[in-house]
Formats: sequence, C-alpha cells, structure tokens
Amino acid sequence: TRKETNMKQLKKWAALLLAFVMVMTLVPLHSKAEFVQPTGKMIVKGVEEGATVKAYRLTKAVFDADGNFLRYDNMGAGAFADTTKPTNEEWLKLIKKPVDQLGAAVDLTWNAAEKSYEKPGNEAGLYMILVTSKEGLVYNPMLVGLSLAKDGAGNVVKEGTINVPSSFSLPSEGGAK
Repeated sequence: TRKETNMKQLKKWAALLLAFVMVMTLVPLHSKAEFVQPTGKMIVKGVEEGATVKAYRLTKAVFDADGNFLRYDNMGAGAFADTTKPTNEEWLKLIKKPVDQLGAAVDLTWNAAEKSYEKPGNEAGLYMILVTSKEGLVYNPMLVGLSLAKDGAGNVVKEGTINVPSSFSLPSEGGAK
C-alpha cells in the first residue's frame, strides 16, 4: 500500500541522514593544531642559597599564525634599537630604570641539588636578572637570553644559563664584566 511505501522511503531517508551525521562527527572542525609558544628553563648559578632572584622579561619572540619565528620585539617601549644586539648604552639606560618600570617579575627558585636558581616555562627572549643577597646586598644586574632553535618537531627554546663569578662587577664606563 501507499502508506507502507511512504514509511519505507521515510526509513531510508532517516537512515541516510543518520549516516551523514555520523560521518560529519568524524570530520575535525579545525584541521590545524593551535600554536603553542615553546618554553625553556632559566638558570642562575653562583648565587648563595637564601637570596632573592627575580627575572624581568625585556624582549619576546614573535611568531606568525603557522608558528614560524619572525623576530624579537621589545616588551617595553624601545628598550633596544636592535633586539638581537643590545648595546652597552641601552643596557646602562635600562638598569637605571626603577624596578616597577621593568614589568612583572618572575621569581626563580632554589634547586639544592644543582646549587642554582631555576625557573622552567619561560618564553624565548632576553631577561634582566636582579639578585638580592640574604643580607640585603644587591648584585649587579645581569642579562640572560633564552634563544630559539629548530629541531625535528619545530621550535624549541634553549636553556638560558648565567654563572655569576665571585668577582662580578660593573665598570664605571661600560657594561658588566
């Protein structure tokens, strides 16, 4: 009968629609994975246990939508004319700024096994390191860089390590020795 024929056609269309919906659920909405900026560890050696070690980010890596590295940009207004080659004059101007103008501080924590201060999860760029001893003495400011490198999986950040020598000093006319 006609009613049975209509019911069979309705069942066929419903089955076809259900099959189409099932196939569409298998298709990803975004075919491209979201870019995640690579990070690395910052390490400061040669500083006494109990000191306060803070890092202030001065430059940041800039990537395109596909995750390809483009350049480094200043975090603040024009700290360095060329972010890949900071000059002594730019560095001296920067270290004379009040701490509250350097941006948010990142605290490095003591690693007793390595006898160093460390902070994992930092993005590529230049960081100013400021150290205050447990007696309240302030070390000369230091500059550490976390650079980008390519490996088989893409961009990776190389560890930024600075070893503070016992005779670390800032000459009156130039940058840190």
